[in-house]
Amino acid sequence: MRSRWFLILGVGLALAGGVLTYGYLRALDQRSPVLVTTRDLHPREVIGPGDIRICYLPVEALHPDALRLASHALGRTVTQTIFAGEQLHASRTDLGFEGRYVFGLEPSQRAMFVAAGFARAAGSGIGPGDRVDLVAVTSGRSDPVAYRLALDLPVLELRDERGNPLTGAGSKAGLGGALLAVPDHQVESIALALSCGHVYLVVRGTRHSLDEPTANHGEVIPR
Repeated sequence: MRSRWFLILGVGLALAGGVLTYGYLRALDQRSPVLVTTRDLHPREVIGPGDIRICYLPVEALHPDALRLASHALGRTVTQTIFAGEQLHASRTDLGFEGRYVFGLEPSQRAMFVAAGFARAAGSGIGPGDRVDLVAVTSGRSDPVAYRLALDLPVLELRDERGNPLTGAGSKAGLGGALLAVPDHQVESIALALSCGHVYLVVRGTRHSLDEPTANHGEVIPR
């Protein structure tokens, strides 16, 4: 009789152990859907269906800001670079630019508009994503001088004379200037140059090094 009770107790403990082990293993393999990118996404790109896919990851591996539904991601605009295979974070995208300047600027950068028509903007041969140098030309009581004001500034957007964004190559006839990403410490000097003379946008070639200094005020060219 006693051996029967020991048998029943042993079977019960085995079943309980099995249930607990199954629950533990199931918890270890608990996964949740999350959106990851299929390619590198850069600032100002709009997320489309081919840019994302659903991936199932362990719950503890999910970023707290990650988007999980495609409907929450499609149509959002990238504000910071997201590399292929990364989880898509809401904080690195935005629903749109309307009424706000969300250009994926780094903390040390500021968005600044530099007025420049056809003649001072490389013949309108610039576009968003290009990098430009600024050359300032000032004149006063002395002879006019020209100097390199800033180097390697990203072009964020082109705008017409009324401040509206320009889209398409055929619309550059009314170019009013360019919105640039400017280092914070150069904002005042660029504003001063704009108020004292003319500023020219010079398109950079890809062979230029990004390690060059951002300004060279010592290089003054008399005219």
